[in-house]
Amino acid sequence: MLSRKIVGRTLTLNPETLSITLDTPPLRVTDSEPGVSTGAASTVAKQDSNGWTLNGTKAWITNGYESEATVVFATTDKSKKHKGISAFIVDKPTKGLSLGKKEDKLGINASSTCSLIFEDCSIPAENLLGEPGMGFKIAMMTLDAGRIGIASQALGIAQASLDCAVEYASKRTAFGQPIIKLQSIQQKIADMSLKLESARLLTWRAAYLKDNKK
Repeated sequence: MLSRKIVGRTLTLNPETLSITLDTPPLRVTDSEPGVSTGAASTVAKQDSNGWTLNGTKAWITNGYESEATVVFATTDKSKKHKGISAFIVDKPTKGLSLGKKEDKLGINASSTCSLIFEDCSIPAENLLGEPGMGFKIAMMTLDAGRIGIASQALGIAQASLDCAVEYASKRTAFGQPIIKLQSIQQKIADMSLKLESARLLTWRAAYLKDNKK
């Protein structure tokens, strides 16, 4: 067993589970019902003599098929709203946990996206991360870093799009010359380059601040 601090709390967990879920956590935040936010999870967890029982569906889950364990956010006290959300580690496979169909996506096909369906899914009491009600805080702290990764991903897509635009403009001809020689096209490419480099510097700064705990 191994201790690990999360949001100022020390937890004792199996080392194998810890390495899977906390170093690169596959977070299960989004519920299947429309209009449900992170602060109002419709997936619920009830405490019982065996630990906790989860019921509900998490939608649009990245690496749903590939992950060996998952961090699930569920409501444990509805009256407290976002302060009544708790975080749980759920190993795969676990009785009561099933996977929905793989979504047919336009991109990012190296990882699966699917729903996680919890039907009287029973997990041990020690699989609670921190204390009841700490889930929302854990989710927000994790998303702070995750958003930098998403921004980096968007930068890569934007750079590839700009490269394609420049290549096309260099080959496409109009009025007897490549359209990249036209001032209107040059201005569009310059505007795209300016926005891309601005976004790149902002992303790098965010990563720097995160690395330096600012």
